[in-house]
Amino acid sequence: MRIEVNISRLLSQCCIYIALLVVNVNVNAADPEPSPQVWMSALHLPIEMAEREAEWSFVLEHLDGFKFWSGQLDWNENGVPGRLVQLFAARKIAVASERMYWPPEKVEGASDTSHGLAGPLDDTIGERAAANEMQRIKACEQMGGSLAFVDVDDPLRNLIHPHWPARFGGGLGPDDAVREVVDYMLAVQRERPDVGFFIIVNFPLWGWKGQPSYVGNEFLGDYHPLVEKLISQSRERRAPLRGWTVDFPREYATGELRADWLAGPPWNPSSVDWLGRILELEQFVKQSDLEFNLVINDGATGEKSQAEHNRATLDMLDRYQKRGGSPHRYVVQSWFSHPTSAEVFPETNPDSLTGLVRAVIERVKPQPNCTSAK
Repeated sequence: MRIEVNISRLLSQCCIYIALLVVNVNVNAADPEPSPQVWMSALHLPIEMAEREAEWSFVLEHLDGFKFWSGQLDWNENGVPGRLVQLFAARKIAVASERMYWPPEKVEGASDTSHGLAGPLDDTIGERAAANEMQRIKACEQMGGSLAFVDVDDPLRNLIHPHWPARFGGGLGPDDAVREVVDYMLAVQRERPDVGFFIIVNFPLWGWKGQPSYVGNEFLGDYHPLVEKLISQSRERRAPLRGWTVDFPREYATGELRADWLAGPPWNPSSVDWLGRILELEQFVKQSDLEFNLVINDGATGEKSQAEHNRATLDMLDRYQKRGGSPHRYVVQSWFSHPTSAEVFPETNPDSLTGLVRAVIERVKPQPNCTSAK
């Protein structure tokens, strides 16, 4: 009798344990990791891009965001960016802008084409850059949209090495450059609190933790201490820094591109694990409670054909995923000869830009819903 009671208790405890396991499994299954967002950017916009929705309907349904170059919003050529901004607002697709340049130094006797924002490279440049940014933000608002964030193109390079590639240096010191980037973000925040900032880094051009850049030396300098300083200053002063966007085209990430002409003594760039370096920065950024974006493209094929560029871009995506990379956003972006405006559509053509974006969406988003938070 005692044995039967003990067996009964044991079975009862096992049932409770199994039930707890089932509940735990169900909780975990119901709360999966969010899939990466997919963004796109096109240098050459077809004139009727906003009106040709049927030719990229799948992309428009599942795309998280579209990034404009700063000049596209400034000039609104043929009204194309304006119509796209309205389309994206209606579709609830986020919009961002890539800041390309900082206000130029004022040259004596030369005309000022920067709306009066040219001036010395000193402790006023952050505020002047913010004034320029506000013009762009307001332009987007006048088109009927709003900017979710600004992707700032390698601001530390532009402030420390303003005359590169002609020559190195000649700009601010690292501490002053970090201060001006933070000043710039805070100045925009005062007028538009909801706009965040990502720092684009042309990562192949920088050294990392004492290791060489892609060209065989530190080149622009060691990027690691600059990241630490910018994160620290942003936190201390409560600047709206959201994270980093890494620009590292496939031909660099694989070590295939030869850059001996930049480095001086010949060396073999394929001896470095460049994908591992990107992954290290991804983890560093995430551990700092910030977001990490990766631009995926390939410069070598981007100058040849869109078909080759698409294959190379998808190869970069596959390589990064196989290594365990998991950015918050994949940005499909080309500043190369391809795609031309004639190569943007249709998405049913795997050799078009929208065909590439569709393929990326199908690879990184869950099916069939393809949903992720913007």
